[in-house]
Amino acid sequence: MCEEAAGERDEQRVAVAARERDDVDGLGALDLERTVAAIAKELGPLAPGSKNPDAASLDARLVEMVRGWAPGVEAELARLAGPGRATRLALSYLPLLPEEYRLRTAATTAATDIVRLADLH
Repeated sequence: MCEEAAGERDEQRVAVAARERDDVDGLGALDLERTVAAIAKELGPLAPGSKNPDAASLDARLVEMVRGWAPGVEAELARLAGPGRATRLALSYLPLLPEEYRLRTAATTAATDIVRLADLH
């Protein structure tokens, strides 16, 4: 019974994360209020009197949020393996990655994992 409840909670968390990711992936369709909410959620709370976050870092994080996960993986693959190999790796491996992996894995980590998997062959 406890395992069933835990499984249901995990499924609910995955569903919520998928909806949130879809909101960020479809940023062009979001209204300004939802866009600001997504950015604020990414930043987290700022303590009163704390320094402002680094603008360049925030810009990079915002670009990554708007770009989406798969294009982020492809960009990192190009950096790690070169453009030609990156295209082959993305076409070969991205469709095989399960949704749960996509939800919990950063694009940079996924690209590194793909290169490692390819090097095993």
